[in-house]
Order: sequence, then structure tokens, then C-alpha cells
Amino acid sequence: MGKLEKAVTDTAPPKEDAAPPPAYHDATGKRISAEDIEQLNSAFSSLSVPLIANEVTVDTCLAHLKLLFALQNLKETIGYTDGIWQIYDSRVFPNDKGVHVAEGTEELDDETKKNLSFLREKRWALFIARAADRYEAWWNSFPTDPLTENDMCADDHKYTRFVSDTPTKLESFAWDSTMLPPLDVLMVWHAHMLNPRAYAEDCMRRGLRELWHLGMPWQLVNDAIDTDFNYNVSHECMARSFHRVLSARYKT
Repeated sequence: MGKLEKAVTDTAPPKEDAAPPPAYHDATGKRISAEDIEQLNSAFSSLSVPLIANEVTVDTCLAHLKLLFALQNLKETIGYTDGIWQIYDSRVFPNDKGVHVAEGTEELDDETKKNLSFLREKRWALFIARAADRYEAWWNSFPTDPLTENDMCADDHKYTRFVSDTPTKLESFAWDSTMLPPLDVLMVWHAHMLNPRAYAEDCMRRGLRELWHLGMPWQLVNDAIDTDFNYNVSHECMARSFHRVLSARYKT
């Protein structure tokens, strides 16, 4: 507390040769040129990201940021889609049921803006619930070798050496561009991985050693996201994902 009080009560004048703090805005008034934007886009589109990212590098961090921006774009798209799941912006206008609110809401009062934000969060919450259900179906589509009580009594790769032993069939399980899940499923998978202890336990219980050791296929994810942060996969990939989810859900 003594240091804090000293910092607050210290009124000594600054030294004459002390440089002023940096401004919060561009004092020169310059804007990013089209050439600079093109250079930034080129850098994003030419990241060197391995299929299995065992180390954190600048490029893998940028690839991760690309995914986060793509998820943010998805959230805004869902939130601003008027009428999805029968949730209409007109609900906040009881006297004008036919009104449709555009993205520009500067002329609306604060209460209306708050209610509109609640509607958009509600759409996103419903989307998340359905994404979690689709992720469960996608997760169940992988072939499993469930962990048993006998496995936990033995010293083998299914339990005690689940992490330390690299699977011998890792190459046969390698990712390719047709195996990427839809963006909503990818979003839930990414969130699942953010709790590594729980994710490792889930993989261990289902015997998904290859999936755990390979991790997120960052190279394929990076290649699927363009410089406008749109997630693009081939028709073959979409058809394969759709078939896997349906097969797992209906056990066909």
C-alpha cells in the first residue's frame, strides 16, 4: 500500500527531456493504403503452419487468430439474421410489428438497442445449443475402443501410457481437407480442447488416441479460412461431414 500511496501523491514535475506518452490516435492522419492492406492479406494467406502444430510459433498464433475472427463473423451473421428460429427484431417494436431493423441502430434509444442485443444473443445461444448437438454426433462418428476397468488395471497405452506412447497407426488417421467438420462443429471442438484435462479424459474413455495425439489440424483450418475470414471447404468435405453426422445420429 505504501508504494501505491507514493505513486498517487507524487506531484514532482516531469523532466524537461522526458518524451511525451504516445497518442491514442494517428497524429499524422494517415490511413492504411490499399497496398498495405494487400500486403497484410498476403501475409495471412501465406502462413507456414504445420498439419500437427507441436510448437507455438508466430504463424500458428496468426492461424489461431484467423479461426477466432471466423467464429466472430459467424456469431455476427447469426445474431443479425432477422427471423431465424422465429426470433424477429420487430418484437421490440410492439406498435410496429412489420419493422425490420438494419445493422445501423444509431437513431434508436438505449432501451431498444439493449433489447435488440438480447434478441441477437438469444439467436446465438440457440445456435450454440444446436452446434453442441451436431458436435456430439460428429464426435460419436469416430471408431472407438472404449476404456474398461481391466484396461485401467494394466500398464498399457490405453490408460497409463495414453499420452506418452505415440500411436503406431497415426499416419493412417492423418487429416486431409475432406475431413474438416463444419465451422459450428469446429467451434465446439476448439472450445472442448481449451480444457485439455477434460478433453484428454474424453479421448481416453473412448479410446481416441489418434485424435488426441494429432490435435487440431491447424494447417487445414488455416487453408480453409480466407483473408476475409470466411470458412470455405469443398463440396466433398461438406457431403462427407453431413454423412458422418447423420450416420452417427441414426446409427446407419
